Amino acid sequence: MKKEASKEDLEKEVVSEPYFGKAVAFALDHCGDVSGKKILDAGCGKGLYSVFFALKGAEVTGVDLNVSALDIAKKRALEYGVQDKCSFLHSSTESMSIDAASMDVIFSKSTIQYMRRDVALAEYKRILKKNGILILIENLPYNPFINLYRLRRKLFARTADKIRYVKSIRGYLNFHEIKDLEKDFHTVVHKEFHLFYMMAIHLSRYTNKSVAGVLSTVLGNTDKFIFHYFPFMKRFAWFTSIYCQNKRD
Repeated sequence: MKKEASKEDLEKEVVSEPYFGKAVAFALDHCGDVSGKKILDAGCGKGLYSVFFALKGAEVTGVDLNVSALDIAKKRALEYGVQDKCSFLHSSTESMSIDAASMDVIFSKSTIQYMRRDVALAEYKRILKKNGILILIENLPYNPFINLYRLRRKLFARTADKIRYVKSIRGYLNFHEIKDLEKDFHTVVHKEFHLFYMMAIHLSRYTNKSVAGVLSTVLGNTDKFIFHYFPFMKRFAWFTSIYCQNKRD
């Protein structure tokens, strides 16, 4: 019972996480059953999504440059009893020692902002099967409030770790690049997330649970209304979730 409860907790963590949970759920709804699929978790970090997919029956390869994070990912896979379904590779996603056309699904969350995006996307396409699925969840560059935060983070970076992190960001996926994905895939569907809802996430740290819940509902519904009736406002969302399938020749 304890292991089953742990699995349920991990699944809940993935799809209910306040920042990216809805974006991940959107992509997974399009992706469907992943049992028996070979999945690349690009920029896997501590292996949360690698283990999540493995628990769904997938065979997962996690790739990351952070050795310490990979060690935690391996321990997490062992904890959940899916170590035989997970392998972890210390590598950049710009150049991976993975066979061409070998992956059914590539899952890439907040990864290509640290890469040469054209190179990383070309590598994804190389290792993806003809009818494979590419999932990208990436920050957008347009929101003025997020950009103020990014500027503040850059100006006030003092420690070596913070300076290194700021310098590691190469840029954010834009709508022209999203449109260009249609040149590489027959199917491209995307949805944008978090305009005013970002304030609910921030203010939840300073309010009680009931007030935070009301804020989340009200501001979440506000975002839905704005994106529906004023679709041009989607470009000011915090990030996008993109589902691509069936490579073009």
